[in-house]
Amino acid sequence: MDKPIVSVVGASGLVGRELLELIEKRKIPLSDIKFFGSGNKKRYITFKNKKYIPAKPDIKSLMSSDIVFFVSSDEVSKEYAKYLAQNGVWCIDDSSAFRMDRDVPLVIPEINGNLITEKNRLIAGPNCSLTPLAVSCFNIHRRYQISEIRLSTYQAVSGAGWRALNE
Repeated sequence: MDKPIVSVVGASGLVGRELLELIEKRKIPLSDIKFFGSGNKKRYITFKNKKYIPAKPDIKSLMSSDIVFFVSSDEVSKEYAKYLAQNGVWCIDDSSAFRMDRDVPLVIPEINGNLITEKNRLIAGPNCSLTPLAVSCFNIHRRYQISEIRLSTYQAVSGAGWRALNE
């Protein structure tokens, strides 16, 4: 895939905006990018110094993508991701919708990127606490076989969305 068509579902949320900033900053080559939000509120996003209003997602629009990032709710991911993946679209889901699904690989590329195959076009991402812990402890575990880790987290309010952040 030389220059994919990418869609970001949840583009107007905090995680979506961070993802767009990374895509822009790293100059990831794209032939096109599409922005989707809930459609409930008119929120503008800025990408490459242009303002956009994210559209409400629909199958037809998402099917024209090569890669869809779901940085939205579990419900939205469940509504679209499996269907898209079964029809050839790569789907990377950041919600918790598929984290416990045996048919969907839970991938941290630095650890088990080999699970990303043509067969597995739907990829679940672990939560924000597990990823850095797993990456930092992976080599220690391979050597010493860690059997248990107890972890306390103090989550950022941003994980609860705009309403909580404004509060």
